[in-house]
Amino acid sequence: MNKQEFRNEIIKKLNSANIFKQNYSSLYTKLFELDEFKNASTIAVTLNSKIEIDTFPIIEKCWKSGKQVVVPKTLSNHKMQFYLYNENTKLIKSKFGILEPVTAPIIYKQNIDLIVVPGLCFDKLSNNRLGFGGGYYDRYLADYEGFTVALATSYQLVETPKWVVNQFDIKINKIIY
Repeated sequence: MNKQEFRNEIIKKLNSANIFKQNYSSLYTKLFELDEFKNASTIAVTLNSKIEIDTFPIIEKCWKSGKQVVVPKTLSNHKMQFYLYNENTKLIKSKFGILEPVTAPIIYKQNIDLIVVPGLCFDKLSNNRLGFGGGYYDRYLADYEGFTVALATSYQLVETPKWVVNQFDIKINKIIY
């Protein structure tokens, strides 16, 4: 099965299952217990879509712990950059339907300690990630030296990839499920 066919299948499953209205406090707890989370001063996270795990509890925990939160903004040529995010950051909906900062200070990747990476599906064996298409995260992570983590529901996990993994696909350091 090619990536787009598998993406469509996963998206359909996630939409029909309405799984993201559930409580995922156990996933958050596992994330918050990671040394990489505890030791991070700057954490990158997306502002989730309706078919993704709610990221606001992560953002709220970061703010309460005095951590700096940064969120992505998509740019031309399938690139993205992270910007400082706080209660006063103005947001606008991107062409992908995701909230992104309008203007905020850019935080460069060498200053980001931990990135909570979104995805549609992950494999437990090798920590491969199937993203939403476009390669934004793969391009960004190609030379990122910090730690990456993803949160996944049982609907988003497979034992081995059911899609073709290519040389540009970047593995995640840890998948929490």
